[in-house]
Amino acid sequence: MQENLQEKLKESLPYFFHFNLIVGSYEKLKEDFWKFLKEDFNFSDEDIFFEIKPEEGKDSISMNQIRELEKKTIIKSKSFKKIFIINTDKFPYDVQNASLKTFEDGGENNFYFLFLPTLSGVLDTILSRANIIDFSKDFYFPEKEIEIFLENNFSQREKKIKEILDEKKSIFFVKDLEKKILEKQVEALKKNKFFIEDFENFYKKFLILKKYLGNKGASSKNILEFLAVNTPKI
Repeated sequence: MQENLQEKLKESLPYFFHFNLIVGSYEKLKEDFWKFLKEDFNFSDEDIFFEIKPEEGKDSISMNQIRELEKKTIIKSKSFKKIFIINTDKFPYDVQNASLKTFEDGGENNFYFLFLPTLSGVLDTILSRANIIDFSKDFYFPEKEIEIFLENNFSQREKKIKEILDEKKSIFFVKDLEKKILEKQVEALKKNKFFIEDFENFYKKFLILKKYLGNKGASSKNILEFLAVNTPKI
């Protein structure tokens, strides 16, 4: 599949996220990335761009760099956007934990793009909060499985839930489910219809539940069952 980050980011525009995790090389993808910012995201001369990358001789960003990033996010920006590119080969656990609150809270007009070579070793709490763009796959589960889940009633969905109670599996299943629900809603709106009638209320609850995935003490089973009950059939 030809890598085109601009197209993949454009697909996200109807429901754009403050925190985007891109699996791939920034150096290889930056041409498409900047095309997206300028042509599709209306990046202007008034907007501010920050690139955070490992210091010379290092392969990972440091705790000090995360602290500096946090200071920059505090600057209020109602009239301009702040784009943060975090480009690192390694992402140690202590740095991930330190950056979590910044990525989660977002901040007005702050947008984060984290470029990593792999998802291996990325904490569940980071994965559950990010819009993941991975050029190795569009869906982590077969797309047909997601469509069948949406077509099924609750008792049939419950059987599927039992297969995906592993923490990481449940995170990626919910991400695939979210992607398919948003696709269906956008398709329906083009026809002046609704896939989900009270979509705004449903999606707010969906996002709240998604945040709990990966947290200690959170029950993946309860979250998945709630989504199975409340997500309408296709």
